[in-house]
Amino acid sequence: MRKLFLISFILISNVFVKAQINLVPNPSFEDTVACPDWWGQINHAKYWYSAFAAGTPDYFNSCSDSNFGVPINVGGFSYAESGYAYIGLFGYLDTYTNAREIVQIPLASTLIQNKKYNLTFYVKLANVSMYAINSMGCLLSDQPVFLTSNTLNTFSPQINYLDSILDDSINWIKIEGDFIAQGNERYLSIGNFNTDSSISTSLINSSAKEHIAYYYIDNVSLINISSDTTNHSQFFKVYPTLATNQIYLDYNNLEINNTHFVLCDVCGRTIKDIGVTQPAAKLNVDVAGLAAGMYFYDLFVNGDARYRGKIVVRK
Repeated sequence: MRKLFLISFILISNVFVKAQINLVPNPSFEDTVACPDWWGQINHAKYWYSAFAAGTPDYFNSCSDSNFGVPINVGGFSYAESGYAYIGLFGYLDTYTNAREIVQIPLASTLIQNKKYNLTFYVKLANVSMYAINSMGCLLSDQPVFLTSNTLNTFSPQINYLDSILDDSINWIKIEGDFIAQGNERYLSIGNFNTDSSISTSLINSSAKEHIAYYYIDNVSLINISSDTTNHSQFFKVYPTLATNQIYLDYNNLEINNTHFVLCDVCGRTIKDIGVTQPAAKLNVDVAGLAAGMYFYDLFVNGDARYRGKIVVRK
């Protein structure tokens, strides 16, 4: 049994090391404050909110017993691209110039200057739409933004899809792009940032009640894809990864700015939170009292997760 456990741990470890950290909290909108039961309840998806004047983006979750569930809701019929929830917003309204719905969320950590990031999200045209458009994008900013119809063209989204008409109401469409960070970006906004005069529209259903291009959004991802040639083990190392009584934090040249080592269980509960007050040291952390199992750690510097890994405690 122990041999089987060790093999499983090695396989999981390899997957974890290769995985990249998604800086978007609640990327698939499953984490709920409350189940949606009416229009405009984007704030029921934890961390997300509206970033456009008079905009009321919608939240859909299978937990809803009203018309805001998944897969059937007021927008039409669609399973989630990932999980069991998504949001909805319109990118065009023919009765009001430059009317939009745009959503926003604070990132898990500030982007690092000159690092290359990949941003991906999925869209699908909702059945309720009269129109489809060829524009959707993402804006990264250092402060929360609040847009209006008059200020829409004052922002330059890092990911700005402006190509073929997004008219697929059966399959989810993947939109992605890479960009180099300025180094102060902390907020992500999603929607159509182009003015009505600069986009193309297509009449999809002339009998539709709503004169809009309405899209479902799901599975948002922002990851650092820069090649990193620095050997992290030279200045921050946690070992052994298979522990019984204690683990060691071995580091040097570490930035000390509200720096904490946080150890969590698989449910995300904080087990240990250790303040780091010296730039170089070797600390031992007692894990003898922990239950057998897998634990994840983060090293936070001024709120940003700089290093992440895991250990397994065995008995």
